[in-house]
Parts: sequence; structure tokens; C-alpha cells
Amino acid sequence: MIKKISILKKIDEISRINKISLLISIDILINLSSTWLAFFFLLDHTHQISSFLSSPSNEQITVFMIFLCVTSIFFYFFKVYNSITKYLNLNSLIQIALASFSIILITSIILIYLAPYGVPRSISILQPLIFFSMIIFVRLSIRNIFSFAGSNNQKSIIIYGAGSAGLQFYNSISQNSNYKILYFIDDDKKKQGLKIDNIDIIPIQKAKKLIIKNDINLILLCIPSINIYAKRKIINYFSDLRVKIKILPGLETLINNKVLYEDFLDVGLDELLERDSKIDSNETKNEIQDSVILVTGAGGSIGSEICKQVLVHHPKKLILVDNSEFNLYSITNKINSIQKSNDQNTEVVSKLVDIVNLNRLEIVFKEHLPNLVFHAAAYKHLPIVEENIIEAVINNVYGTKNVIEAGIKYKIRKFLLISTDKAVRATSAMGLTKRLSELLVQAYSDNLREKAPTLSMVRFGNVINSSGSIIPLFRNQINQGGPITITHPDVTRYFMTIPEAVSLVLYSMYISKGGEVFVLKMGKPVKILDIAKKMISFSGLKEKSNEFPDGDIEIKYIGLRKGEKIHEELFFESIDGKENVLTDDKPIMIEKEKFIPFPELEKMLKEISILIDNNSDKELLQMLKAKIT
Repeated sequence: MIKKISILKKIDEISRINKISLLISIDILINLSSTWLAFFFLLDHTHQISSFLSSPSNEQITVFMIFLCVTSIFFYFFKVYNSITKYLNLNSLIQIALASFSIILITSIILIYLAPYGVPRSISILQPLIFFSMIIFVRLSIRNIFSFAGSNNQKSIIIYGAGSAGLQFYNSISQNSNYKILYFIDDDKKKQGLKIDNIDIIPIQKAKKLIIKNDINLILLCIPSINIYAKRKIINYFSDLRVKIKILPGLETLINNKVLYEDFLDVGLDELLERDSKIDSNETKNEIQDSVILVTGAGGSIGSEICKQVLVHHPKKLILVDNSEFNLYSITNKINSIQKSNDQNTEVVSKLVDIVNLNRLEIVFKEHLPNLVFHAAAYKHLPIVEENIIEAVINNVYGTKNVIEAGIKYKIRKFLLISTDKAVRATSAMGLTKRLSELLVQAYSDNLREKAPTLSMVRFGNVINSSGSIIPLFRNQINQGGPITITHPDVTRYFMTIPEAVSLVLYSMYISKGGEVFVLKMGKPVKILDIAKKMISFSGLKEKSNEFPDGDIEIKYIGLRKGEKIHEELFFESIDGKENVLTDDKPIMIEKEKFIPFPELEKMLKEISILIDNNSDKELLQMLKAKIT
């Protein structure tokens, strides 16, 4: 058996053109054999058969050539050789059938016209039928041999959803020998008990026993319209099984609405933490519609989502600012694709500008005169910032100062800083730079008093799947076979999904009046250890530990990183000792926090500038810790 598989692997390594040449040679032999058999069956007199077998006439030899030529033409026309034989499916069979029907039609006309002596006219029907039968038999045999040989390495799959998306995906994967669809699951009772291509459609209640019985590796949730609550219910139902679950996103995210395996996403914390923020998009729309919007850090995880959500409200112009060419290219392509699919005409401007360069920044503001500015640009990866303190201060602090001053100079209407929970009682260099950025916004806002623009900020914790999130890190570690590394067993973090956080960011811009610190209610902090364990389970794997030494993925504790806290905070002490919570159902709070007055902050910035010029990063860090924590 092993030898046979080895031979098939060698055949599989042959170049495509050589495989086609081999297949054409086989088809020629089948064609000649079919013509020979057709003559044999149709020549009913003994002397005719004997004569044909010993020395066929020129007319009969001509018929052999006619069938070869006509078959070659129609097999080329119907692209029979474009199909991969070991993945033969219904479409391939239809191609061969259409070619065979065309052969019957054309050869009938040719033979009626030529009327060759000693050639029965009915051969134009019998030969293509014999040829079709033999070629299908050979094609199916090849497919079955490869299928049987590769069955040991196949992943057994259940498709959850027997609707149009499920069928599209089944059609795309049925040709792939690496996967075998065993069942469809569907909640529609009318579909349950029916079959798709001889595959049973079952209710979810029967699935668990069948998953265990058939050692099924993977469930693909193929219902793009499903809401988060139904999705969460399905995932929890299978949580006690070692089966991997992948989810199809909304059809609007797919290319040409075609469902491919690559489109499915791993189950993440989105399915556990996503909440309905109940934001009235009409209120946000009133602020954004027909306005000129500028987003710094437009190519980042938060910035790009701001751009996409802003676009929904039809701004007059959207200015994308980023200092990374690749990030700017990516978000520009995404925005253009969204515009094209929704037939929108918002003007999109992409600017490869570093916010540290005030002159270049002012040229952008002068040329496009933005009304609203979302400032998301920042260095935020904690270990990197910790090793590059001066660069972080220049970018996060002076970059913010530049954006504010450019906005004031060119009369923007509103400015909103995207901040982080790490700014609260900061222990890291990144947190300190973001806290100083917050103080800049508050000081400038207080200094302006009733004058425009409105300057505010919004603070929140970790967002799932952002570039700085632990979720992509854990996924990568699981894919590599582990271990998952965690700093401390008790470490907790606040989490929110990117779309939810950004919808609240947009609403914060709408309600801002100047100087506010908007804090997004993140729910209860989540234990990182619990996240790791759930992600292992969702991957169809088991944690490796002293209790389960035969597990798949080990969890290792590596100790807190420099400047890292076990528990994050979202608030400082407010001025009046109270938290000013919005009275409606929006998950946003407004904090009234103490801040450094503008003249004092200007003096501090001059001291910081001297330390930067002297490259005194340690002294700079000590100064920030002493004055702003």
C-alpha cells in the first residue's frame, strides 16, 4: 500500500503539460478502441467482420481518422483538459458529455455527406457512446485511486449551514482531496433528513455523537448572516469537544462573493466579548456627512476601522495620513474597494506624511482644510517603545502637538485623540507618552476656552485583533505548536472588539464639547490565562500540563515585561471625586480629570526637548515618571 502511494506521489509530481500529454495519449487509445468496437458490433455478417479485422478498407480507416479529429476539436473547444482528473466532478463530466453529443452531431453530418462504402451510418451514434462510457470509467478510476490513496491524510469536515454560502463552499472544496465533507448541519427542519450530493443534512442535536464516532477534525460555520449571539451559542455547544471551529465572515468581505476555505476565520474572543453598543448611527452621521475627515495612523488597526466606519456616513472627503507606505497602500485599496462596491463618490486622499514633520502636516491641512480630525497615529508596542523612549516621545507627544497646532491654525471643527488605558498611572514608557499626549489635549482645550476647535480624547483598553493585541500572538504560537507564553498567571486586561470600539469613538466625536476624557466601558477585565485556554480549545487541541502530559499546547509563564502591570486601569481620580456617567444607555463615561495648565506644560515640553537633544533617554523617562504619574 505504501509503495502504491509512493508511485502516486511521483505521478503527482509530473509537470502539468506532461500529465495532459499522457491523458491525451490514453484518450487516443480509447477513441481508436471505441471505433473498433463500434465496427465490430455493427458489422453483423461474418465475412464483413473477418474482412474488417484482417484488412479494413480505406473508407473504414478514414472513419477512424474522422472520429479522432472531431473528438480532438471538441475536447479542445469544451476545455476538457483544463480539469484536473484526480479532482473530477460533475462539471467535468458535463464537459465530456457535451463534447460527446457534439461528436455525434458532427460525425453524423459528415458520414451522411461522404456516405463511405462499408461504413454503417449508425456508427456516428454508437462510437461516441462507447467512447463516452469508456472515458468516464477511466477518469473515475483515476480519481478513485488518488482519493483512496490520500484518504488517510484527509481532514473530516462538517459544514454548518446548507444554504447558498454552504453550497458555494462545498462546490469549491469538493475538488480538494485534503478535505472530506461528511455532513451538513442545518437548523431548518425542512432541510434536515435531505441530502446534498449524497451527504446527509442533520440537526445540531445529532452532531456530537457523529463527531466523536467519525473523528471529525473541523466544523466550518458557513452562515455569513448569522448574528453574534447565535454564533456564540453554536460555539459553546461544541466547546467540550476537541474539534476546530472556523467561521465565515460576512459576504461583503469576500472577493466576488465566492466562498473559499481561505475566507474562514479562526474563532476568537470576538465571539465571546462582542456586545451590542446600541449606538444610533444617525447621530454620528449628522456629524460626519458632507464633512472633510482627516485620520492620522489611517493604516493601523484602529485608524483603518475609523476610515471604514466614517465612509459609511458619506463624508465629502476622507484624508488618509500614515508614515508607512504599505499601511497607506493597504487602507487606500480597502477604501476604494468599499466605494466601488457601494457606488460611493467620497473623495479619498492618501498622504504619506509623518506627523512629526509639522511643515508637511500643515501643507496637508492647508490644502484640504479638514473639519474633523481623528488622531490614531502612535507608537504603541510596549517592548519596542521601552527600548526607544526618545523616538516614542517625539512621535506620540510632539506628533500629537503638531496635529493639534495644525488643526488650530487651519480652523478644524473637532479633534479627537485615541488614547489607551496604559496612560492611567503609567508604568511603561508607552503609557507615559500617551498620558502626556492626553495632558496636551486637555491643556490646549483649556487654553482655547470657548474658541474653536473642540479638543477631546477617548480612552479604552485592548482591542481584539489589533496589531498590538495578544490574540494574533496566541494564534501564531498555537499554529507553531506552542508553547503559549503568558507573563503572569493572574494578569488581566480589558478587551473590546475593534468595530465596537470605533463606533464609540465616532459617537464620542459627535458628543464632544471640548476637554472631555471619554472612557469606554470595557466590561469586566478578562484573565489572559483563560483566553489562552479557550483559544487552545477552539483550535481543536488540548492544553499540555502535568495533569494532561499527552496534551498538544503547553502554557509557559515568562514573567512581567518591563513597565507592565498585572491589572490595567481606566480612570484617574476625578476632580469632584465622582465618575460622570452618561445617563442614556451608551457604554461611554465622561471623566473630569486633573490636568497640567498650559503654561506649565509648555515649560515641561522645553525641558523634554533639551533632554531629547542631549539623547538623555533615562533622564527623560525619570522626568516623565516624576511629573505626570
